[in-house]
Amino acid sequence: MNIELVITIAIAGSALIQWLYEYSQKLKWDKNVYLVNKLDEFQSQDSTKLMQMVLDWNAITVELNGKNKTITDKILLGAFETHDKRSEFTELEAELRPIFDEYFDNLNRFVFLADTKIVSEKHLRRILGYWFSILNGKSETKPKELVDAIQNYLDFYGYDALKKFINK
Repeated sequence: MNIELVITIAIAGSALIQWLYEYSQKLKWDKNVYLVNKLDEFQSQDSTKLMQMVLDWNAITVELNGKNKTITDKILLGAFETHDKRSEFTELEAELRPIFDEYFDNLNRFVFLADTKIVSEKHLRRILGYWFSILNGKSETKPKELVDAIQNYLDFYGYDALKKFINK
């Protein structure tokens, strides 16, 4: 083999390695941009805003269906009860339940994206970790009985992947 061929192969190999590196960096960047865009969509939803407010406070007055309503941990406890324990809910509890479902459905989509490596689990946990710590009780900001009710709600209504993810 002559020296010119060796040099040509070395240059081509070096260019290929450089291209592969740049391509992998672009993929990482694109995944992060995708995650940021999805999180912006998630954070802009009314159900997310409301759910995160009631999770963040032990009692808060919010606008719900055009009326100001005070939501306490006690009201949340009742609203998180599952249909095997109770079949009738107060008007306020019934208004909250679809909000829970929409919030958990959206979080479930993020779990799917992380499980399939479309987005980084590490980045997702960094961004949503505060809310996960409330839902799994690690933050100790909600009464244990409410955290248990949330965990039971996730179990009963089939949010298994989400429950496993937030408790990891």
